[in-house]
Amino acid sequence: MTAAMRTFPFPEKKMGFIDLINIRLQANKRLQNEMRKIYFDGKIPESVIKGLIPKERIREDFNLAFNYGIAAGYLKFIYGKNKVMVEYYKKLIQYKGLLKEWHELSENERNTWIIHKIPDFSMLDFGLLSQTEVDILKYSGKFTSTEMVKKLNLSSENMKNLLIKMNDKYLILFSAFI
Repeated sequence: MTAAMRTFPFPEKKMGFIDLINIRLQANKRLQNEMRKIYFDGKIPESVIKGLIPKERIREDFNLAFNYGIAAGYLKFIYGKNKVMVEYYKKLIQYKGLLKEWHELSENERNTWIIHKIPDFSMLDFGLLSQTEVDILKYSGKFTSTEMVKKLNLSSENMKNLLIKMNDKYLILFSAFI
């Protein structure tokens, strides 16, 4: 072990493969127990609530889980609590390239792509949605954002803000196709 490695909490003795595996298992068990405690206490870490974990990181966690069966502790015990989020990333990853998030769209795509509702209506708490958001979800799969502006008699700016908000809440994605 080099002097630089002394910052890690390894004993000074030589360890075999089994010793290293056991240390790793103990660390994973402590982490999973902490995640379970957070889950069963009903507490979602502030970093998730406030959006401090970048969406790219969350997306990568779901990508590893859905495509390779590698599920991080946060995915199992924290993200998994939000069924709408799970459904959102499942669709986004399953239809890679066909469905996009708002920030991935070009200016032209923002006006011409179809809005798609992601979660089932049964998964939603309608008390947390405005009537306009409910209408957008109700008409999703049929209209572009430009057409939706006319249908709901909204300003383009108001529609843009609503679509960003709804995309950030994992409610909608966008596609060139119906």
